[in-house]
Amino acid sequence: MKKALFLFSSFLLINIANIFAQTIELSPKMYLCDNSSVELDSTVLNTADTGITYQWYYSVSPNVQVIAGNEIAGATNPIYNAATASLGNGYYKIVATTSDSSTITDEVSVYGLTDFYPFDQVNCIASYTIGELFINYDTLISTSNITYTYHFSLFDADNGINVIPDWDVINYNFQLFLRIEENSGICAEVKTIDVTSWNSMPWAYTAPNMGSCSPDGTTNVFDLTTNDAQIIGGQLATITYHTSYNNAFSWVDPIANPEAYMAVSPTQTIYARLMDINDPNTGCDDDSSISSFQLLSAPQPTPNNSVGYIVCDSSSGTNNDGVGLFNLPSRNPLVLAGLSASQFTLSYHTTLADAQNNINAIVNPETFISSNTMVYSRVESNVYPECIDISLLNLQVQNTCDDISVSLVSYLGVPRPGFNYKNKLVIKNNGVTAVSPGTVEFVKDASLVYNTATGNTAGNTLTPITNGFTLDFVNLDAGTTEEILIDMIVPSGATLGNILTSTATYITDAADVYLEDNTSSLSEVIIGSYDPNDIIESRGPEIVHSTFTNDDYLYYTVRFQNVGTASAINVTIDNALDAKLDKTTFEMLHSSHANTVERVYDKLTWQFDNINLADSTNDEPNSHGYVHYKIKPLAGYSVGDIIPNTASIIFDFNSPIITNTFDSEFVAPLGLEDYKLSNYTVYPNPTSGKLSVNSKTTITQIEVYNYLGQVVMKNTNTDTIDILNLDTGVYFLKVKDVNGDNGMVKIVKR
Repeated sequence: MKKALFLFSSFLLINIANIFAQTIELSPKMYLCDNSSVELDSTVLNTADTGITYQWYYSVSPNVQVIAGNEIAGATNPIYNAATASLGNGYYKIVATTSDSSTITDEVSVYGLTDFYPFDQVNCIASYTIGELFINYDTLISTSNITYTYHFSLFDADNGINVIPDWDVINYNFQLFLRIEENSGICAEVKTIDVTSWNSMPWAYTAPNMGSCSPDGTTNVFDLTTNDAQIIGGQLATITYHTSYNNAFSWVDPIANPEAYMAVSPTQTIYARLMDINDPNTGCDDDSSISSFQLLSAPQPTPNNSVGYIVCDSSSGTNNDGVGLFNLPSRNPLVLAGLSASQFTLSYHTTLADAQNNINAIVNPETFISSNTMVYSRVESNVYPECIDISLLNLQVQNTCDDISVSLVSYLGVPRPGFNYKNKLVIKNNGVTAVSPGTVEFVKDASLVYNTATGNTAGNTLTPITNGFTLDFVNLDAGTTEEILIDMIVPSGATLGNILTSTATYITDAADVYLEDNTSSLSEVIIGSYDPNDIIESRGPEIVHSTFTNDDYLYYTVRFQNVGTASAINVTIDNALDAKLDKTTFEMLHSSHANTVERVYDKLTWQFDNINLADSTNDEPNSHGYVHYKIKPLAGYSVGDIIPNTASIIFDFNSPIITNTFDSEFVAPLGLEDYKLSNYTVYPNPTSGKLSVNSKTTITQIEVYNYLGQVVMKNTNTDTIDILNLDTGVYFLKVKDVNGDNGMVKIVKR
């Protein structure tokens, strides 16, 4: 029991000691009247220690350091009188040292009327309490030796009458008097404060977005000041424009030349800040004085302005009623011509006016039933809806509606003496119904040695012939392709610089609606060493001007190979189109791997994400890839014109590989550039034998040229010619009449 009582007594003594610990209780703030003094009492409380010593320190800054330079000489008593005649206003620290050498410290801030600020207070809010006027309001309420009051007149303040409660709401400009009285009655001092309330900041009205349609990405310059009147709304205010909200809020870094500002992004936000022209204060940053709007910089859409669309008469209603079923959005890729479908919205209309005004859009364009007609596609920017263009769709209903296209591509390297030369034949059904049966004939260049052709689908037959092969397909469904890999050998004695020309022709085309894509010709120069990353055009470096019509395309192939030591995860191809090419006629044909292609202005970009292209060291056959597309030159090309084309290829994060520049030059080696004869027709075309010319003038000569401009047949004093013995393919028929006038037309030999 005694032991328990002892423990309890010890616990009680410890806690009593904690409750009555030795301490100094200086007021945190004390007011010092002018020409007066204030007593600072630092006597240690709760102590019986009679050996405590004291030392005072002073500094003009808080957290006074206990160093010799701050020590107040002779100030060793617990009570110190801070006087204006000596150190005056500032920070005083006491250090009390007990008999056991422990220290107790405390600090007090001593200030006077001259330290109280602001003298003139500007406030940006419409209403407020008096206490909200002062930045150091907390100084007043935490000073222990004063009483403070507010008054509306100096007389009231001097006499301490008509006190204003500090919670009064003020909402106008006024003069305020602050009375500070020392509690002992030593002094009472008055501070005059001019309060200006800018409680009617200018209101920034909402402004419309600004838009720009740029044909080339260099004209997105805006005159921001055209929004001045809308934002100011008749107020007496100045306006500045800023590129960030923080700058507008702080009224810093205004746009230097708002009359000609170049947007830095397609959807840039601009912030307008208003200031009252009579307001000298820049501290009022009311949010209501800031308004924002966007600069919408959109590429001008450049779609294919004329797209043909043929369907079968049997697609809707009864046969031979001239009515067909059209899926208009299926033409979107042709209309956009490489433009990104995510950047543009397409709608279809039955009149040009409706398309221009964006009204009366066809409700169900996927199932549009019509006879022969014109439909107008509105291509509208998703960034700035005012950026539009109109494309014309020529809808036709026919009894014959097959659409087979053939493409011949050199997909795996160039022709080199003594090496294998590989082509790919791509046969595609572009129509809306299956085609069966059909035959495509491949004819190699006479200099090449045919080896093998593989890849035909089961049921389709490859039959070798003297100069190539024929492919007979049983059924080719709408939208499907047949790809044949052709392996040939370039003889070791082949001459460098010679051109090899092979052709592929769809020869059962009686029901085909587009004869232009039934034949594909591939011409390539024999070379020695080469870069596997290159670009070529299928007609070769020279195009006979007289054989190239407004309906003809240039066919480009960009080839790439990963010659590194590890697979390439991603591949990017950039291809800037020359100004002589008509970008609106771009059409992607096929490629080696899945990809996305996008045209921005005159630049094509293919993105092969996750292609995982093998490296040539470990898997040479699978280290290759290509893209193949067609595009027309702009009208007006003439003999001597050269169209260059260059691409860049990026493997993962490596530096771009710049390909060769392929120059396509229009030439007239046989002097066939002058054609005046126009009133004539050639029939039947296509044909497998005899051709006839119907002309208003007498025909005196007929010549047949191949793609290289070489004469392969000639008849005189006749209006017929039999091409039975020519290889299947595309040729050009030149006719001359008795007046010496010439005419030229493309013909197809089945």
